[in-house]
Formats: sequence, C-alpha cells, structure tokens
Amino acid sequence: MTGKRLFKRSELEAAFALILPPATAAECAARWFSEIAGDDVDEGGYFLCQDWQAQGGMGDDGPDLLAVQDAAVSQTEREASEQRFWAGLSVEDRVELVMRFSDLHFALVALVSDEAAERLRLAAGLTPAQAARRREQMRRAVSAVGRSQ
Repeated sequence: MTGKRLFKRSELEAAFALILPPATAAECAARWFSEIAGDDVDEGGYFLCQDWQAQGGMGDDGPDLLAVQDAAVSQTEREASEQRFWAGLSVEDRVELVMRFSDLHFALVALVSDEAAERLRLAAGLTPAQAARRREQMRRAVSAVGRSQ
C-alpha cells in the first residue's frame, strides 16, 4: 500500500485528548481508525493518506492555496474570534468535528510531538513558517477549549 504516512492510532488519540475528555478521545480514535482509516493503514500502524496529485500524474509544487488575512482585522480580534468559536463548542460538537477527516487532524496531531509535526508538515506541503503558524493557532484553540470546560 502506498501513500503518505500521517499518524498512528495512539497519536490520534493523544491529539483528540487535547480537545476531548480522555475516554471520549480513546473511543473516537478507535472508531475513526475502524470507520475512516479502514484498510489505509500500513504495517507500522500509520494511516496512509493517498496523494491524489501523484495519482493524477501531477507534481507536488507546494501548497494548493494561499490564505490571505484581512488587514482590517487585528491579530487580537482574530484570536478573540477563534477563542469564542472553540470555547463555544460542546463535547458533542467537537466529536462531530473529529469523526471525519479534515485539516483539523493535521493541526491537532502536529501538537502531539515535533516528529509528528514534521511528518504532517511534509505531507501537507507546508513551509516551516506555515506549519509553525498552524501549530500556534491550534495551541490557542486547545487552550480555549480547556478554559471552557
């Protein structure tokens, strides 16, 4: 089986535990690997993300999009908005977010360890600066969730 190694179940569980109660995180990680990862797991237990660009014969020329921030919105306002969003999510809302596959998984698992962060940075095609920004944003989200509980 080919694909980019993203994360193991234990890493996903640790990531989910950053925003969910531990027992819920363990249950969600087990369910996620069963329902979503399925057969896309290598012999080392890593979930493999299929590289649709490579499968389509396209080269990996970097990130697919560039996010531009509105200069009229200050960093303080942006962070306050993020905090309100994350702090306002119930446990059920957060379970719903983690029980699909999205960029949230990359951002959360990147907080588990530097090794995981680098693996996911490379898989996502991010520059080190982009990955550092993403990790800091996710740290703020985790902090907001923790303060809301």
